[in-house]
Amino acid sequence: MDIGIGLPATIPGIKGDLIKKWAVAAESGPFSALGIVDRIVYPNHEPMISLAAAAAVTERISLMTTVLLAPLRNHVVLAKQAATLQSISNGRFDLGLGIGIRKDDFDAAGVEYSGRGRRLEGQINTMRSIWSGDASSLGHREVGPPIQKAPSIIMGAFVDKALLRVGRIADGYLAGPDGPTEVERKFSLVTSSWEASGKKGRPKLVGGVYYALGDVERGKEYMRHYYDFVLDETDWSVESMMVQDANSIKNLISDFESIGMDELILHPCVPELDEITRLAEIIA
Repeated sequence: MDIGIGLPATIPGIKGDLIKKWAVAAESGPFSALGIVDRIVYPNHEPMISLAAAAAVTERISLMTTVLLAPLRNHVVLAKQAATLQSISNGRFDLGLGIGIRKDDFDAAGVEYSGRGRRLEGQINTMRSIWSGDASSLGHREVGPPIQKAPSIIMGAFVDKALLRVGRIADGYLAGPDGPTEVERKFSLVTSSWEASGKKGRPKLVGGVYYALGDVERGKEYMRHYYDFVLDETDWSVESMMVQDANSIKNLISDFESIGMDELILHPCVPELDEITRLAEIIA
């Protein structure tokens, strides 16, 4: 199982040059990918631009949105952005997508909240057509840049209906902050839908968890701030979503590997570069 690391771009108050420094440090370590999450109504850095900055200072490590809230964006513009990032990175970009659950993001963007799952499916179909060079859906007007390989589409989902959609239209599933048993259950739904659609092979399984190894209390404060909208409405907790020590990380990696996970992205909750070093020493 590959291990990736998130960029600290969602943590409030960071300076923009930390994103580039973080990317360089991550590439020199044992990490397979750089991930980044998305919000609109939050003091975070925009994901696609952040990954473009990371692409410019790296050569090996892959880049992934984990996830980007696609229904908030125009599908043609997003297709062009993704193709540009794929070109800049020399084919290292995977497009992780989700529908979003924060209504205030949609209100701020002036986008209808209802029907976002259906819109996402249409967006994916159009983007794939654009990447393949088929401009018929746009009146035969080509949208570039041309790319040799389209980005893989990895989708996040929580409810069963959405999980079945993942298997039908995506290349893989990005699991949320659930334990291995629940991730395995959800992935089985994705896989069954994949097989029912007649697709060959298997979907990629990517996991995402949060970690803090230095100033743990600072990490908890960030998690409470970022997830304040959901902690009171679900059985999630800061403790269940954020691993805080070496043994917990090692055990989590072992547990996820045992269910066949392909890649695990560990997102930082403390924006200090030594968090990369600490994590690298654990997983090396």
